Amino acid sequence: MSYWPDQDHTDRRQDNRRTGPDTFSKYVRFASFLSWMFLIISAMLADAAYPSEFNIYVLDRKWGKNSTVFFRESYMIAAFIFCVLTFFFVVISLIIDGRRQKRKSDHFSYALISALIADILGLAYFLYYFIS
Repeated sequence: MSYWPDQDHTDRRQDNRRTGPDTFSKYVRFASFLSWMFLIISAMLADAAYPSEFNIYVLDRKWGKNSTVFFRESYMIAAFIFCVLTFFFVVISLIIDGRRQKRKSDHFSYALISALIADILGLAYFLYYFIS
């Protein structure tokens, strides 16, 4: 056994190769942020599609007519498209997140899972709107 440090293998320390988050974890973090932004935009478009109270309800009270509530179709279609795009984006991001699970301590992104649940509820709402 030699006393020279470069020849002794027991004194060598392994360099920690993990300097920060890898590209997949950066992507998952960015994807969760982007999916929630898409869901917020979809909710804002669906809210903008509702009619104003002045046009419909004032006429109902004033003349006693029983009119139906008219939504702005273009806003609802745009919100539905955002919701569908978000659904596919979140599913692809969850597949990528599942592929990078290598250690026991790795776990799925809770933000992506909750975005998927919120997106499924939004799609159910839009399907109920378009069917009825």
